Amino acid sequence: MILYGKSGNLKVLILGGIRGFAGVLTGRKDKEKMGDKRLLQEEEAEDYIVRCRERMTEKDGCAVFLIEFNLGREKEQIRKTEKYRRLLKRTYTVLSSMFRGSDLITCVEDETFLVFICGRITEKNVLDKADSICANLQFSVEENLPQPLTFSTGAYMVSGCDFTVETLLKQARQALEKAKRECTGSYCVRASVQGGEERETVNTSRIAYSEPLAALLNFSDLGICFLEVRDRDQIRATYISPGFYRMEGIEAETKPVPCLFENLGIHPEIQEEYRYMLLEAAKGSVITHVHRISGDGKNWR
Repeated sequence: MILYGKSGNLKVLILGGIRGFAGVLTGRKDKEKMGDKRLLQEEEAEDYIVRCRERMTEKDGCAVFLIEFNLGREKEQIRKTEKYRRLLKRTYTVLSSMFRGSDLITCVEDETFLVFICGRITEKNVLDKADSICANLQFSVEENLPQPLTFSTGAYMVSGCDFTVETLLKQARQALEKAKRECTGSYCVRASVQGGEERETVNTSRIAYSEPLAALLNFSDLGICFLEVRDRDQIRATYISPGFYRMEGIEAETKPVPCLFENLGIHPEIQEEYRYMLLEAAKGSVITHVHRISGDGKNWR
């Protein structure tokens, strides 16, 4: 089923054992094509949780997970692309493989998925699931994103049936915000167990990136170049990071690699000094050098 919020923004909801991604649709025209009977309002998702609570006993428990992926500073640009739709689909595919067919999985915000589970669950079940989410949602950068994709997870678990939907969502949101403050790839689980005891567990990032080195360099805001030094007249850049292009204020297309040393944008007054130091570094020395750069030869930084 497809779930739209009041504003018509995209939501995705899987209920009652329905498996498979229903598709990603946006705009009123797509909504009209689907027919009102297949569209659920956001309030109906909350009603689903209420109905589950009515069937629960004091021996049961439930939990809400909020999973948010970080697109960084270029998220507004990425949201407009087809790769964003694929990311939503891939995220749902991974999550649906980790939960039961009767569990609720919905995209409640642009980069936030919500999962609701209930039944004979324990705090350990929720902790294991949060850990599994962080371990499995480690996408490679085959989507050609400007940085590796990372996730944070917040969860709130309560024992028994004495709770409100508002409390579940508020506590889960607070847990997510705490996980995000730790670092991406972390999770925070809050639990209200029988007897009224409140507990909190935070696990910081244990992501082991397997992405290519270029992807990790793309993640950095620093300006980074790989220089190939053969001799004094044969120095060229074989890699230039997006951060370097941003520092020079130019697009990557205007300075493709390989790029000769003379064309890197280093101030002419210090090119010879820097060239000499690079030759020394090629012999095994470690150098530190501060210099100005410019993308157009006029505006120096």
